[in-house]
Amino acid sequence: MVKGIGNINKHRSTGGMIRNSRRLKRKQNKHSTNKRKLNRQKAIKEALNESNTTKQLIKQNKSNPNANLLISNKKRRLVLRNRRIRDKDNSKMEVTRLNTKKLMSAVTTKSSKDKMDVSS
Repeated sequence: MVKGIGNINKHRSTGGMIRNSRRLKRKQNKHSTNKRKLNRQKAIKEALNESNTTKQLIKQNKSNPNANLLISNKKRRLVLRNRRIRDKDNSKMEVTRLNTKKLMSAVTTKSSKDKMDVSS
């Protein structure tokens, strides 16, 4: 009955199509979801065409926070893995410092326990 999708409120204000407003709303929603789907597919295609290397993907991720949604799962996993590796490299010094502290504390606790055993 209704061709295309108009503004619901516009119809409502004219008083003409109040009866069909629910149907119209449904149609509008359907339209928007389809549009979103198509846009997403297009973006995925573009992402896959543009970026074959993970470096490019990482760059893309930096510039576009939604890029993760657009890249296929496999590539996204690669990107995340690389990011994790990069973060590790950046924080390696801190990590080693923390680890040495932990080790030292562990050593001290162990030795104190041994001393306790000896005294008892």
